Amino acid sequence: MDKASAKISFFGAAKGVTGSSFLLEVRGHKILIDCGLFQGLEYQRNYLPFPCQLKDISYLILTHAHVDHCGRIPCLVKEGFKGKVIGTKPTLQLAKIMLLDAAKVMREHYRSLYKKSKRKGLEPPPPPIYDEFDVVESFKYFQIETSYNKPIILTKERLKITFKDAGHILGSAFLEIEDLEAKKKILFSSDLGNKNKPIVNDYAYPDPDADFVLIETTYGDRDHKPFEDTKQELLQVILDTFKRGGNVLIPTFALERAQELLFVLREFY
Repeated sequence: MDKASAKISFFGAAKGVTGSSFLLEVRGHKILIDCGLFQGLEYQRNYLPFPCQLKDISYLILTHAHVDHCGRIPCLVKEGFKGKVIGTKPTLQLAKIMLLDAAKVMREHYRSLYKKSKRKGLEPPPPPIYDEFDVVESFKYFQIETSYNKPIILTKERLKITFKDAGHILGSAFLEIEDLEAKKKILFSSDLGNKNKPIVNDYAYPDPDADFVLIETTYGDRDHKPFEDTKQELLQVILDTFKRGGNVLIPTFALERAQELLFVLREFY
């Protein structure tokens, strides 16, 4: 894809980890890949308007349901998005759960901050970026469910998009995007999982003939130890703690990591 036919813009997860969102423009057609929530120190960026005309975006492609990849969809709809959301069936189902939970967390956090600011005579905090009603409104755009290795042809854009198993969480995918007119292929990795995890499949292998590769690099500068080694290390820490009469507290992500941890603990006991 040359400069005349395609352009990609990075709206998040560039020089940072959260807020994944990328705009692919092909011969005047616009496709958004992910629409994630900014978290941590970058959270205030969620209040900024999207840097493009949302009514011109035909599709939003979701790679998976973690909120740093789907958490701003209600904001997208509030600001004018009228296109279709595409994802695997598990991704679209999980995204609905995650978005409703995110709205609840925002509401409760706002109430807590509001009470503190009122008690201290400070300016009230900004309201949540969306609520449960906004979340439910966004669901009507969740229109295209797909499966792994089943190409979708976006006719107007002359694009063929194939979702491949990313081995990250249930339903997660990396994308093979082929421009049928230019006969060029982009590989878009999103988040990739490790091998030999207990509750998701290993990632699929990509087409080696891609012309361009966009790959996430959160852990790009390090090697992960084998999962079995990690399990044994965890077991030893737990046993050592119990021997000392201590308790074990394990903070974890709610989606996939928590279920994986429970599965491993069940294996131990």
